[in-house]
Amino acid sequence: MSRRERPGGVRADFDDPASLARAVADDAHDGQRYDLAGPELLTFADQAAVLERVPERPVKITDVHTLDQLPAGMSAGIGWARSGGAAYVTGNVPRVLGRPAGTFEQWARDHRETLAATP
Repeated sequence: MSRRERPGGVRADFDDPASLARAVADDAHDGQRYDLAGPELLTFADQAAVLERVPERPVKITDVHTLDQLPAGMSAGIGWARSGGAAYVTGNVPRVLGRPAGTFEQWARDHRETLAATP
């Protein structure tokens, strides 16, 4: 498991979203909203390239043109992301955790064995 310690001794396990919630549960974060994003903008193709390079295995990208075949919430989210809705980086991770945000590539490297073993 990937564990990081934030100032004040609160431990956050980045493989466990509940521990992240506990990390921001103190009074300093009351009433705040955080969009959590990594330190770089990545397209789906960029992410696939990392997932292919790090565990050294092929990754196939399939573009779904028929969003109407998906559940409404999912197709709306994909449409939002495709139109650039998710194309932003924030400074919230460093502000909340007191350290730089990790990259997608570092996450993939940290999980290389699991990614390589996934069929």
